[in-house]
Amino acid sequence: MSIRRSLYTVAVLMTFVPLLLFVIYEDVRINDAVSVLEAEAALFIRGSSFIAVVFGAAALAVFLPVLHFRVVSPLKRLRETITLASGGQYMVCEIDVNDEVGELLNSFNNLFRQLNERVGELEEKNLTLTQLEAELKSDRERLRISEQRFKSAVDISTIAIFELVPYTNEFFASGSWNEITTYELSKENYPLEYVMHKIIHPDYRKGLVSWLDRMTGHYDGDIKIITSGGGHKWLHLTMAVVEDGGAKKISGTLTDIHERKTAQEFSDYIAHHESLTGLPRRAKFCEEVAEKLKSLKEDHWGAVIILNIANMRSINDTFGFGIGDKVILVVAEALKKNFGKEMYYSRNSGDSSFLLYVECLHDVDHLDRLSTRILDIFRRPFLIQNMSVMAEVRMGASLCPLHGTDIDELIQYADIAMIEAWYVKKTNFALFDRRMVAKIRRTHQIMQILQELDEVKSLYLVYQPIVDIHKKCLGFEALARLNITSMGFISPSEFIPLAENARLIISMGGEILRTACGKAAELMRDGVDFGYMSVNVSPVQLDDGGFVNMVFEILNDTGLPPEKLQLEVTESVMLANVGAMCEKLRVLREGGVTIALDDFGTGYSSMKYLREIPVDVLKIDKHFIDEIENDKQQIFAFMMIQMAHRLGLKVVAEGVETEKQFDILKDRDCDCIQGYYISRPLEDDALFGYLYEHH
Repeated sequence: MSIRRSLYTVAVLMTFVPLLLFVIYEDVRINDAVSVLEAEAALFIRGSSFIAVVFGAAALAVFLPVLHFRVVSPLKRLRETITLASGGQYMVCEIDVNDEVGELLNSFNNLFRQLNERVGELEEKNLTLTQLEAELKSDRERLRISEQRFKSAVDISTIAIFELVPYTNEFFASGSWNEITTYELSKENYPLEYVMHKIIHPDYRKGLVSWLDRMTGHYDGDIKIITSGGGHKWLHLTMAVVEDGGAKKISGTLTDIHERKTAQEFSDYIAHHESLTGLPRRAKFCEEVAEKLKSLKEDHWGAVIILNIANMRSINDTFGFGIGDKVILVVAEALKKNFGKEMYYSRNSGDSSFLLYVECLHDVDHLDRLSTRILDIFRRPFLIQNMSVMAEVRMGASLCPLHGTDIDELIQYADIAMIEAWYVKKTNFALFDRRMVAKIRRTHQIMQILQELDEVKSLYLVYQPIVDIHKKCLGFEALARLNITSMGFISPSEFIPLAENARLIISMGGEILRTACGKAAELMRDGVDFGYMSVNVSPVQLDDGGFVNMVFEILNDTGLPPEKLQLEVTESVMLANVGAMCEKLRVLREGGVTIALDDFGTGYSSMKYLREIPVDVLKIDKHFIDEIENDKQQIFAFMMIQMAHRLGLKVVAEGVETEKQFDILKDRDCDCIQGYYISRPLEDDALFGYLYEHH
């Protein structure tokens, strides 16, 4: 039942029930009246009651709408608002009343406004909490995935995480430990002593033991371990000391850097080692030897030796750079094979020289014996791709501390000694001497002069007669001379080797040949019978590809018949390529040019080359003539003369200076004589006079 119905019911009952009771009562009283007066009085009262009822009903008709508008309707709206609020919809009850009901509604409205604000705040906070909860849930999922990924990455990566309690040998490591270290993880296998003495390479134990003794700070460095298979492996180790309840633990990581370290080592090796031979480069050699010199014992010497392949350029030009590289490689292997760790080796990349260091020398004789052992390696040619290639070497040495203690200085001195041996002493080895420095300066000056010969015009020719045993002139040998105002006379033995080494001899030798042929042609035109003109040919000249054509071109230009020209070659022309050189000489010989083998007996294998070289004349070196008065030397000279005659060759004895030497050679049936006993070399103005006198 609604409030409005209840109010209506109450109002009716309150109005009509008393009246009805009153009427009923009055009817009884009227019916029971004993007198008319009482009855009339009762009827009046009934009429009055009826009027009262009518007026009461009218009052109710007016009161009830007001009651509905002012009480029932607001309360109904309030109920609806409360019902909506219980469902979560907080609304203001908009009714304009100013009585107690209105105050009640305003109170409820204020309450609803506050509730609405609180609900808004709660909804906002709830939304924030919902978002935070979602983010937290997402973070938890990401963390779970990250942990899973990290665990998987650690287990399969090249990084192993470990923890070690040194005093209890408690050990923990991630799954990648086994693969990185190549050892199975087990507590029995990983006490600290086992790791240090069985796994860590000896070169790195000392540093680790030192750090473990201190147990302070961090350790961060590359180490090498011994793998379970006995090999070596590079790892990067980081360690830090962690306090845990008063106990010290070591936490660290191991990273597999073997591939990177190996690549780095290879790169360093390439940077410090020559690619062809694998020997250290000069910079590495200097670094290592400098350290060795610092620790040299007081009673020992250290020797720095330079070994140079003198005919390397000729080998390259004749056989090609491929064979030249193989010669370099063969020389390096021969040194290592014969001396092993007795020496420390190096090669200048792109050069034909080697640097050697030997320590524990006690005296100079020790060094001499060592140099002889080295030179013995090169006494015979090397067989390379079925070709016989002779490597002609020269060496120079310096001693520490005798000549100094600085490695660069010692190398410089060894180089000076090598130049002295080759160009001055004409030997294969020399030990540095302070006096050599002045000679080197002179050598440098001569080289500058040779490079400017076209401008200075200081080179000229002299001619030494060659006679038979009756002293009849058979021909002349053209000899080059160099006379510089600032330096004076320079011996051919001094400047010719320098010109050969710088390959200036190719152009210089061409001019010498042209001048000599021109002089011989001039004598012919003047009607002078001079015999033949003999000109020395350097191995470097003969090795040049255009040499043969140049000779015939000069003969044609000067008008000298080929049979009037004799070319003198030495055995050294055969050291590079016997076949190629012999073919060139054969072409010249077939063209009418006479070929003479000069300095016979001083080479490496004179008899062997005598069989192979196409020659017409054999010239016995002055070295044999100087001692020909000795019985033994006479025997050797006689044997050479007889052998040459049996081969159909003429023999010329060089450097004859005494009558006794001349008589001995004459008695031994030597064909021709040349030397100061017959005549000194003649200049142009004396040449005609000599010819007229001896004809």
